[in-house]
Amino acid sequence: MPQTTRQIIGLEKAIVSRRNGATASFHVVKQYQVSHISGASSVSLAGYVSREVFEDGKEFVMLETLSINALPATGRIEDLPTWFVQQLLGVSGHDYAGAMPVYANPDGVAEQATGTGDEEIAA
Repeated sequence: MPQTTRQIIGLEKAIVSRRNGATASFHVVKQYQVSHISGASSVSLAGYVSREVFEDGKEFVMLETLSINALPATGRIEDLPTWFVQQLLGVSGHDYAGAMPVYANPDGVAEQATGTGDEEIAA
């Protein structure tokens, strides 16, 4: 039986926007791109003041796009945001290093991870 990937719905970490000085504490995948020609991909994360602000449908205060020198394995399209976040969690030296992943429970309710999240990162 194939292993089911827990869906990461966001990241919690306070990050100050270099553009406008606003602090975003909850970050979600807004957009991603995969280039089979270059063998690389990119992900854009929107930062919200808080998870509550995101859930209330308010505007994000920052948007950052990061490049990833990898391609996702073929799989379900709904697993791609989780794959992109796992790639970011597995690399140090950027703003999202050390962020706490927030997972969706099977019933759709979010739960915050305990620990560093490293145990969830696929190699």
